Amino acid sequence: MNRFFIDSLKMMRENYIRAFGGKYDTEMCPIKDVEVDERDAAGIVTASTGFLRGLTIDGVSSLKKIYTNDVNGKTEEILDIRERDGSEHEYRDLALTRYRCSLMTVFTMEQLMRKKPKNVGFIGTGRTNLANCIGICERFSPLGIVIRGSKRNVDKNIGDFLLVNGKTKVDDTEDMIHLNACDTVIICTSATRREEMISANLLMGPDLIIVLDSGYYLDESFRKTRDNYSDSPEQLEAHFRDEFPWDEKDYTFKTLLDKRDARKCTAYLYGIGLADAVAGEEITNRIEKSHRK
Repeated sequence: MNRFFIDSLKMMRENYIRAFGGKYDTEMCPIKDVEVDERDAAGIVTASTGFLRGLTIDGVSSLKKIYTNDVNGKTEEILDIRERDGSEHEYRDLALTRYRCSLMTVFTMEQLMRKKPKNVGFIGTGRTNLANCIGICERFSPLGIVIRGSKRNVDKNIGDFLLVNGKTKVDDTEDMIHLNACDTVIICTSATRREEMISANLLMGPDLIIVLDSGYYLDESFRKTRDNYSDSPEQLEAHFRDEFPWDEKDYTFKTLLDKRDARKCTAYLYGIGLADAVAGEEITNRIEKSHRK
């Protein structure tokens, strides 16, 4: 396995346990601020700017400003890393966010899976899910990978997934036959319209579902019928109405460290600044080590 990924995963685990293992540490992972830039006619947020802050055990701090437009799919971000000695680094590269996402996805699987996955599915075939696929295959070596997305995106990106796992197959069936045969399904799409959402009776097979960035793709039936977890329950519950505007009631979420009781569960990875700080610290350390060589 990639040594760098192992070290980053270990660091992510240690920091998350420190921040969420006891009393919620608001200094390490404060609730992010969100500025709404645009709403549609129904009042649904279509463009926003988030400000995520994080602080690692080692004293490295981060501030990420990320603009997201769900209408045109545009995303812009700036991540500032400040080290203990006061030196600063700025990243304007989505690759770091994708790396952070893969760390959190793998960490979530470690915490919530009941057994090593044989097959893992991906709804959404963009670069973030490709990074997730790489991290999952590094850590768990699943036998098969299943992907689902628009025909255009699948045709464009299937080659990249095949390079990671040669047994990758496409699920284009109406009832998601192949995805329902997976132990875990990772969802990362740009779906934001109500008519794009799916109900729990369409995806009943997976033991664990992990949703990145928002739960728009999953309607309220998932939150009614499955145990709900989040990387930061306090953050997601604070912004619940913007993330789940069509839910009839508000739901509570467990942390990734809480004991799992239910047979089926869903983890909503809202995005935490702590993960950016960890990824930024690790990337910076790696760059500095390569320069010393």
